Amino acid sequence: MSCLFTFGFYYFFYLDQGHGWGYRYFHGALACLILVAVAGWDSLGKSIDRRSTRQFLAAGVAASFFLLLPLRCYQAESFIRPFARAAEEIHSINAQVVGIDLLGTWYSADLIRNDPFLENTPVVAAAVPGWVTPAEVETLAQAGKTRFITRGELGALGLFTSPRRDYHYDPFGLGHASK
Repeated sequence: MSCLFTFGFYYFFYLDQGHGWGYRYFHGALACLILVAVAGWDSLGKSIDRRSTRQFLAAGVAASFFLLLPLRCYQAESFIRPFARAAEEIHSINAQVVGIDLLGTWYSADLIRNDPFLENTPVVAAAVPGWVTPAEVETLAQAGKTRFITRGELGALGLFTSPRRDYHYDPFGLGHASK
């Protein structure tokens, strides 16, 4: 019942977790799922003979290892690939500083990764409209030591340049500060 309450709560009060691996709001229910699985395993053991139970377990482990593990590896790699390609491209630019518009691309802040002592170039920095004026951008670009990555360039590398709303489900509008 506690699993149902946990999952039901987040079905109706869905808040986007951003990005990451798994769905962090359900992590608190994992122990509950283990208890349900143990009870189910016990019930299965009483319904069928021990040999069939072991075969069922072996088939589940084999399917997890040979089907689900490669699938999850492929999904993780395909999610990371555009960011890795963009980061590699950005760090190969011949400039002192590379500016990235954080508002132009979905999760482009993930591309701002530098040596902790800023010894390697280019130094990747946020160039958000309002933080840097168009006149400052033009002055830095003309100096020749700064390059600004446009939204189109990041889009060409495979990054999303518009908000994705196909995943969003928020029936009560709780994910928004104001309506």
